[in-house]
Amino acid sequence: MIMSDYSENTSKSDGELLKMYYNFYLSLGRPPTVKDLNSWIEISYNSNVLLSRFQTMSNLRRLAGVPQIKVNSARDKDEIKEDLMSIYKHFGKTSGKRLSELSKYKLSTICEYYKTTKIKEIWEEIETEYNNKS
Repeated sequence: MIMSDYSENTSKSDGELLKMYYNFYLSLGRPPTVKDLNSWIEISYNSNVLLSRFQTMSNLRRLAGVPQIKVNSARDKDEIKEDLMSIYKHFGKTSGKRLSELSKYKLSTICEYYKTTKIKEIWEEIETEYNNKS
């Protein structure tokens, strides 16, 4: 799946999408998650449209003026990295779809941690770290 394919699914401008996201935040009373966006009935498209426009949920929140969700503790970040290192050791570099099947973390969580939507960049970082540990 190429994220940019979703940008054509709406004629709304970035500003309009940010305003909609901010208003959704106000109605929820907390920063919306990907799960919230995918069940948001006021829009006819899912979180992929917003992620294709703004790359990460963190970036979307920042641009919309919505507080960041601080769910990843240092321990969680180490666990994400160790999970990916184990997958790399046993399966090598996998596709995003395969990574979703193998990892105990959602792909969106992994991408947010690595601040990219490009699986290739994530695997390059894991490969470097893996080789440095060996």
